[in-house]
Amino acid sequence: MTAIIIAQKIWEKLKQAYIEKFGGSPKLLITELNNLYQDKTNSNKDVISDKTIRNFFNSSEPIKMQEKNLNFLCGVLLECVRKVN
Repeated sequence: MTAIIIAQKIWEKLKQAYIEKFGGSPKLLITELNNLYQDKTNSNKDVISDKTIRNFFNSSEPIKMQEKNLNFLCGVLLECVRKVN
């Protein structure tokens, strides 16, 4: 998958939702991501790693992220789901 840079406004909305919904806790977010998406990844590993979440949300500006991870975050944090044909 391709790594993409997230638009500033989307990144800010994701950060705000992360704080409001999960108190800025990577562990709580990972638990929710795993509950919703782990069966779609065909893996027993976390859907998104703790390190990836920390790097993304602790950055002072948007950074590159794999498109699939961004889709997972948007699904949980912004409650939007991208339909795949």
